[in-house]
Amino acid sequence: MKKSLIILTLLLVVGLLGYLFFQNRSHFTTEKWLFTNGVSREMGSAFTRYPKRDAIVNDLITHYNLKKCNYREIIELLGEADYSIEDSLKNEYGLIYTILIDYKWNIDPQHTMDLIIIFDLKNGEMNPKTPVKRFYIDDYYAK
Repeated sequence: MKKSLIILTLLLVVGLLGYLFFQNRSHFTTEKWLFTNGVSREMGSAFTRYPKRDAIVNDLITHYNLKKCNYREIIELLGEADYSIEDSLKNEYGLIYTILIDYKWNIDPQHTMDLIIIFDLKNGEMNPKTPVKRFYIDDYYAK
């Protein structure tokens, strides 16, 4: 009796911890990705600007095959990027989607996370059919 009570208590604790850990994770939708709380990029951090991205980015990269997408499909799925970069030496063009910026109690960001999608510029220019070359999450923590 005592042993089964301990096992039941342990299962309840593990279940509660699992629920608390996974409750903020949800399924990706374009609407959730594009949702902002009205704070502009200039007025506040992305932590408040895009409150749902951190919770859905894992579902996005796990269940959507971004490497098989082209530029047009990425824009349809994720909207316009927050920033873009170009590396003419590597013939690459990148879109940067801010996931979060957390300043904690500092003037400088203490944690930033971006989704970076790189396109292959074989002919040296972007067009709607330019394929995704690679993508990754840039997750930075200040020391």
